[in-house]
Amino acid sequence: MLGGKNNMAYTPLSTDFKDQILSEANTQRKYKQTVNEDGTVSLQDMTAYDQEGSAYTAKHIIEERKAINDIYANRVVSLKEASLVTEPGFFCDALVINELNKNIIKNKDRDEQQIYTLYGGLVKVVSGTMVVNVAMNIGYAKLFSVEQLKNWFGDDYAVSRLSVKTYNGDSVAQEVHFYAPEIWNGEIFQYFYPTNHEGGMRVNYRLEYVYPST
Repeated sequence: MLGGKNNMAYTPLSTDFKDQILSEANTQRKYKQTVNEDGTVSLQDMTAYDQEGSAYTAKHIIEERKAINDIYANRVVSLKEASLVTEPGFFCDALVINELNKNIIKNKDRDEQQIYTLYGGLVKVVSGTMVVNVAMNIGYAKLFSVEQLKNWFGDDYAVSRLSVKTYNGDSVAQEVHFYAPEIWNGEIFQYFYPTNHEGGMRVNYRLEYVYPST
């Protein structure tokens, strides 16, 4: 079961129905008429068949419509639901594909930054490259503001759910080594050494935020 949806055992519907095929002994169907005691008439099929046809009754129609209804009722309609599936038998709605296409890559035509989600939206990734200006003998530079982080991860984002990785994206421009980035007063800073450098410094970064599961 998935959120009230039942994964019923799959029973294949019949596909071996056969048409009636008349024998050469008759070019059309033949019926024997019998007059009953109450004055009614009964008909008996006297046709010769090379192949008897299959029965197709209300039972078959009910089975088919129930199978169609079950597909619709138990379909997966979001990436979050899809991430919770642990057994086969669920069908994905087109909404899942639409959501997947939206979440795979944003800003796909830009090399500077990529934004996408994983695991049905439970993890959001912001990665890319940027150039920051550093001053002589300071040894650090601000990478991201509180407003940027809220814009990416939500106004109620928690620092404890955020991980940040960085490295020097152009060691020729700035021959420095990076310390691990730090979060100070909600903003992300990059520290480096030696500090006797100034000018543009390229920082390649990857931010991952894990949302609470509900």
